[in-house]
Amino acid sequence: MLVGFALFARLRNDWECLEVFPQATVALLGVNGIHKSKSDGLQAQLSAAARWTGWPDPPVTRALQPIGYGSRHDQLDAYLAAWVASLGPTEREALGTPPNDVIWVPWLSVAGSTYMSK
Repeated sequence: MLVGFALFARLRNDWECLEVFPQATVALLGVNGIHKSKSDGLQAQLSAAARWTGWPDPPVTRALQPIGYGSRHDQLDAYLAAWVASLGPTEREALGTPPNDVIWVPWLSVAGSTYMSK
């Protein structure tokens, strides 16, 4: 963790660095009832994210394999983190107080089908 904190501190001098937490994202999506280490949980979380991102289509867990090494649930975490990190300022929501005490999650519209501009 100390290496991660040091890396974050160094990178934030030159780039915007976002703290993301995939479990917060799946809680926001309403699919945190079954843990992602179980196949039903993994499928539910990937399907929920795919409804917002459009990938993978269809939302099959084998699509996560090229993301990186590790278990499928680690690959899902990487995908969810990359999704949130790729969002623009009007497409994400702060949980906490920016700039230093915050976790970012996707800002989902009330309708639950599209992003809305703030």
